[in-house]
Amino acid sequence: ISDLTDDVWYRGSTDCNDLLPSAYRKDVDELSATISFTQMVRSMTDTRDLNAWDYYCLARHHAIPTRLLDWTEGFIQALFFAFDGWDGMTKPCIWMLRPHLLNKESINDDSIIAPWGTRNLSKRAVDMWLPPIETKTATVKENVWSNKHPLAIYPSRSNPRVIGQLGTFTVHGFDKSSLNEFIRSRPNSDLIMARIDLVGFDPQETQRKLWYLGLRQGVIYPDPDHIVKDIRYSHNW
Repeated sequence: ISDLTDDVWYRGSTDCNDLLPSAYRKDVDELSATISFTQMVRSMTDTRDLNAWDYYCLARHHAIPTRLLDWTEGFIQALFFAFDGWDGMTKPCIWMLRPHLLNKESINDDSIIAPWGTRNLSKRAVDMWLPPIETKTATVKENVWSNKHPLAIYPSRSNPRVIGQLGTFTVHGFDKSSLNEFIRSRPNSDLIMARIDLVGFDPQETQRKLWYLGLRQGVIYPDPDHIVKDIRYSHNW
């Protein structure tokens, strides 16, 4: 699908289920969880320059259930995620998404939204997707935005994980349909999303090959715990 635009995002998954964010899969109290995370994490990292979107994305990277879905601008990073922890019992895959076309369908604006970089009404409009999620609309560039559908956003790369993963996000609105279900309902769905199913791979052999390609835990998750996992693997502990 890359012949029409260079802007393609990728999502690797060890099991090709519907693209539904964790807050909707688990039906959790997203607001309480993110507030607790925001209050507690301040004592553990430098958060002086973080805004609400930075906290929200950081919460997702540390496994707090949110309406965010992780994507990457790098195909090879998506390949890592497709096989990370894979035991051979499921069907891994890589999703491919054109974020500009998604936003054209969601808000009638083909821009990829950078929440931290928008101003005035645009900033207030995109904040409608932050928790708590409620039914809202706003007029931006003579278009009426509704926070019902998923939105492609470009996060501030304010932490090593987002940088190492070339991370981007889609954020769901108040509609709890999966992202692929929403896209299938659009007339040009084949231009917006595609999927590569990864079949015929052996878990151990695949992990070994990814290792020699440089796709390692400490690269994708640059912190001491994951560096130790790499050391354990290299020494066969």
